[in-house]
Amino acid sequence: MLRVARALLVLWTLALPSSSLAFDGQREGFVLGGGLGAGLVSFEQEISGGGLTVSTERQEEGALATGFVIGAGLNETTVLAYSARVSWFSIVNLRGDDVTVTHALGTVALTQYRRPVAPSFYYSMGVGFSTWDLPFEEDSGDPWIGLGLRGGVGYEFHSHFAVELSLGWGEPSTEEGGFDVSSNAISVNVVLVGLAY
Repeated sequence: MLRVARALLVLWTLALPSSSLAFDGQREGFVLGGGLGAGLVSFEQEISGGGLTVSTERQEEGALATGFVIGAGLNETTVLAYSARVSWFSIVNLRGDDVTVTHALGTVALTQYRRPVAPSFYYSMGVGFSTWDLPFEEDSGDPWIGLGLRGGVGYEFHSHFAVELSLGWGEPSTEEGGFDVSSNAISVNVVLVGLAY
């Protein structure tokens, strides 16, 4: 997981300055960005089938947080975009193996800035889907998918750069071997965001 984090950091660092210089510095129009940070994931899981339901106790795990944004500034204070936020963390599975899990939220989000130029506070809210996946396990099957919601507040301290606190909820689920399985997950992230506009 540390190697993945380093690779993402290097790519983000190399890609952001070149892409931000290619834009006109106005929020209105095309926007593209990404983020990197840390957070916490709280989750519980449920398995049901044959008239029986079993739930796990709620667990909390520290996570690496990554993000991606693509969309359009409707004007200098309002941005409508697809926003993806992924929390990467490790748990011990039923076989006793340490595995990497991702809880991802992909939402259509509306972001409202308080001022047309930096520095500026902002808030965002989005609705879409959530997933639960074991990306590095060959036999993990398809990701679980369900409803996802995310909200956040941030501070753009310099043009193109902000720090953001976000809260996301999702309930991805699937059917495996005749049983319905789901994960009720909450992610809290603090992310350094770079946004080219």
